[in-house]
Amino acid sequence: MAGDRGANSGVVKVAALSFALLLLTSCSGAVDSPGDSASPPAPTVVVTVSAVAVDFTGPWAGEFSVAYEKASDPAARFILQDGKVTAEELAEANAAFQGCLEGMGFSDVVINEDGSMAVTRPPALRDDYEAADDLVKECDAGWGDVSLLYNLVKGNPEAVDTAQIMAECLIRIGLRPAGYTAADYWFDFNGSGLDYPLGSPEDLLLGACNSDPAHAS
Repeated sequence: MAGDRGANSGVVKVAALSFALLLLTSCSGAVDSPGDSASPPAPTVVVTVSAVAVDFTGPWAGEFSVAYEKASDPAARFILQDGKVTAEELAEANAAFQGCLEGMGFSDVVINEDGSMAVTRPPALRDDYEAADDLVKECDAGWGDVSLLYNLVKGNPEAVDTAQIMAECLIRIGLRPAGYTAADYWFDFNGSGLDYPLGSPEDLLLGACNSDPAHAS
């Protein structure tokens, strides 16, 4: 059965996500009376530790920071935290993404190095485009951004005029009107303006810009 083709949109949004939830407790007990010489025990303390603070540096620091804070999978965040993605880490990300999709009932899953992918939807969702896309987003958990950043850095390691290049590409491929600016791109990048359903024409076009913003047409 033919698969649906699509590409990860790779849109990232800033959201505070927990890297780990650690419950730090001390033993509690009755507080001694004023006449007792022992000091009262410290009260029980519950601390929620958010994503480990990482000071990203380099040309792609902003994108790594956004992707890191957005990622809900600790393993994806671990890959992102050093500000680079290796080919081995990309393979790990794609394998994790594929495994989740197959667990959700997708079949014939193929994820390419450039982030494009082909899947066959679960039979029950063959005609429910939006529900299938919701499952894909649930599986993403940061893995799509690992793939996106691998390709962005590979294609433009110094991030030369990144937003401008992307804005020009989005105009060129018809996703945005003439006059769309780098500032407009950043607004969409940090919001939901570039979220498209997996496999939609818009998603495929965006994937082309993400893979090669300087030349996609």
